[in-house]
Amino acid sequence: AAKVKEFRTLGVKAVVGTYSDLDLLQRLASDADVVFACVDADNLDAAEAILAGQKNRYEKLRTPPTLIHT
Repeated sequence: AAKVKEFRTLGVKAVVGTYSDLDLLQRLASDADVVFACVDADNLDAAEAILAGQKNRYEKLRTPPTLIHT
């Protein structure tokens, strides 16, 4: 959580949470130009929620979002 403050000083909206809150993941992804996912790469439900949010964003704005998954 301490790192979140550092990111925010750079203008980055950092969120600390879990991959179990799929609605939150989808909503946050639909509000973001760029999503950095820095946790479990094997969580299919979470990945699908993020991608669904990015798809919603694209359908609204017609600008492709970016996903960086590490």
